[in-house]
Amino acid sequence: MPRVLIAASHDWVGTARLPSTLTRAGIEVDLLDGGDTLASYSSAIRQHHIVREGAADIAKAALELAGAYDRVILCDERVLMAVARSGDPRARDLLPARADLVAGLMDKTVFPGLAEAADLRVPDWRVSHTISEARGYAEDLGGKLVLKGRHGQAGDAVRVVEGATQAAEVACELGTPVLVEHYIVGLLGMMPCLYERGALCAAFSATKERTFGPLGFSTVNRLMPLDRRLLKIARKAGEAFEFHGFVSFDWISTGAETEPVVLEINLRPVPQLHAGRHADADMATALAQLLEGRPVVERVSSRSRLAVLFPQELQRMRTRHGSVPGILKWATTPGALADVPWSDPGLLGRYVRGQRPSQPPR
Repeated sequence: MPRVLIAASHDWVGTARLPSTLTRAGIEVDLLDGGDTLASYSSAIRQHHIVREGAADIAKAALELAGAYDRVILCDERVLMAVARSGDPRARDLLPARADLVAGLMDKTVFPGLAEAADLRVPDWRVSHTISEARGYAEDLGGKLVLKGRHGQAGDAVRVVEGATQAAEVACELGTPVLVEHYIVGLLGMMPCLYERGALCAAFSATKERTFGPLGFSTVNRLMPLDRRLLKIARKAGEAFEFHGFVSFDWISTGAETEPVVLEINLRPVPQLHAGRHADADMATALAQLLEGRPVVERVSSRSRLAVLFPQELQRMRTRHGSVPGILKWATTPGALADVPWSDPGLLGRYVRGQRPSQPPR
């Protein structure tokens, strides 16, 4: 049976669902994190390695433990960056791309240039190194704009502005350098993928039907068949960056005949990963086959299905409507109960005991 170590410095929903997702496919899962996390309550965890000192020490432990596992999955940006900066020759086997590319793709001010070099469409953009440059670039681009700080997740370093004055104020808030890009109106979606040394093994697409706030994480997705345009992006990016492991694209489509615009590439598993099996793109099974040395036929989503994500949509409902009314509204939402991790009683029990609407999941 394949053995996988998942390593994380953040306590977040994506990591918490990963053990049961992989175990369902016949993979043994161990956890490396800071202890007392959502993932640590999962009934699917075989062994728990606890390192309390932070991302750098978790990264160091992951490198030391890697030889005992068929795969190490790095689950958040901090531990990814710590491994990328380690200079350890073993890092290449853990990272989803070369160390320099990992650092560049996670830097929102560097990402657009790397994406364009890989022949991916991105919004019109400028990088400003001063507040006055941000004001000037906003005047040049015109209209509604998106400003992004260098690093962030779940939308915490992203702001939508109108006009040069607002752009300058937000640049001051986020700090420079800051990315200034054109705001695009269209269909917003995502594309989780699994790669093996640059080759696409599995992928599905999902549109973002509902999010926690205008720039926050998804709470409801619609799984969709992967069309030829997105498949082209996935293959092209995989070859260009030699992706390895779980990677996910945020994209926006402005029309059926144009290539979607890539907004961001996440170099880690995303919370929706477990939902791919409902659209004929079982990512965990594809990974198990890879780790067992079996040939993998490219799996791409071919069905549509609404995914009411747990606990994300429950948390949105509780935040919006209050604890008890929010639970009732969530429970009566079609499809909500289908995404509850019934097969993971440990994790489910943790959610039941400790769900707090004031803490949005990551």
